[in-house]
Amino acid sequence: MCFVLNLCELCVKRYFFSLNFKQNTAMGFLDQMKQLMEIKQKMEETKKRLDAIDVVAENEYVKVTASGNRKIKDISILKTDDKAILEGQLQSAINEALEKADTLMQSEMLGATKGMLPDMPGLG
Repeated sequence: MCFVLNLCELCVKRYFFSLNFKQNTAMGFLDQMKQLMEIKQKMEETKKRLDAIDVVAENEYVKVTASGNRKIKDISILKTDDKAILEGQLQSAINEALEKADTLMQSEMLGATKGMLPDMPGLG
């Protein structure tokens, strides 16, 4: 009889352990989902902030203004005496503005998710 009680106790303990494990796993999943929702919200806030930030690239021929989200907002032609040079300078200024926007975006997104994501190679 003692052996049967010990066996039943063992079964009950295993059952409650498995329930507790399942609850912890479910809670871990819910915590992860909550964290992902927080990250998503912070990233959306960061995108809105980036829309309001302008980066500018300028040379003697053109001035290009882009948002922090890499959208060209304005192109101003400052000098038009040589079409070939103007086209090259325009391309150069656009690329420079987009590179500045990329750097700004990476910095803002990294700041928004700091401490929320595990350390992963290539993320910072």
